[in-house]
Amino acid sequence: YFSGDWGGHEATGHSLLAIGGQQRQVKVLDCHVGQVHSVLQGHGDSVHEVRFHPCQRALLLSASADESVRLWHVLSRDCVAVFGGTEGHRDAVLSLDVRQDGRAFASCGVDGCVKVWDLGVERLQRRIDAVAPAAGAEPPPSAQPAPLLDGPLPLFEQVPLSTADSLHLQRDEGVSFYVDCVRWVGELLLSRGTDECAVLWQPPPPRAAAAAEPRASDGA
Repeated sequence: YFSGDWGGHEATGHSLLAIGGQQRQVKVLDCHVGQVHSVLQGHGDSVHEVRFHPCQRALLLSASADESVRLWHVLSRDCVAVFGGTEGHRDAVLSLDVRQDGRAFASCGVDGCVKVWDLGVERLQRRIDAVAPAAGAEPPPSAQPAPLLDGPLPLFEQVPLSTADSLHLQRDEGVSFYVDCVRWVGELLLSRGTDECAVLWQPPPPRAAAAAEPRASDGA
């Protein structure tokens, strides 16, 4: 296993532990009853980091060596969105973190880039509402992953809010060092590179939902 993060079940109040690693899956454990709550399957390579949404506790983000980040609804076991593609990462995604207000997340990786993605897009919120199970209709705990073709297709978000590619630049060679960790500090970002430097910097603020709407492609 490469990463873990603590969350909570909104209905039962049970503590949930999400873990990801080399098996390409994210397993969510219900620590109150001591069993696997759900297995989230869809990544094509190792899962390097998992982070629960700080405001909507049923949402979980996972960063993978398959060059993408996925947003999951833990209770329904659906993949809500895939962040990658046209203007996404060009190599393994090593780390991610969500702003404390839940409006955006940052990701970084082997390509030397730090990308900020907007979570306030109206179409994304509609998809979250659509996959959320009704009260009492949540699937029972299962240690088996749901079939990949079950459930609605995820949104494909291919254009980040911003990209920073020269924070950890090897200037004599003109290439970037890996960026292997990123964390929000209020509205600032702290990124760490394999150049043995940490940089605290100000990314652009999240857009209004209406302005961000046209920047996604719908996979439905």
